[in-house]
Amino acid sequence: MAHTYTRMTHVWFVAAAITGIVSGFLHIVRTQVTKDGSAPIPLTVLAYGLTAVTALLIFRGIMVAAYEQDQAAQRDRH
Repeated sequence: MAHTYTRMTHVWFVAAAITGIVSGFLHIVRTQVTKDGSAPIPLTVLAYGLTAVTALLIFRGIMVAAYEQDQAAQRDRH
């Protein structure tokens, strides 16, 4: 089987990994900032927003990978 992933697929997944790490760090900081459970609103919104962005990046990476595999399969058939 040929190598069907291009650099663009790797870019999406690396971006998702980086934003996931930052998002996880923000969630840890958010829970440690205040011990009584009332985290600052901007930090909470940023942490959950970055989590949503991470999910979108993973989804986009999967879609790009699937498209590239489809294109490779088309080339193999012809």
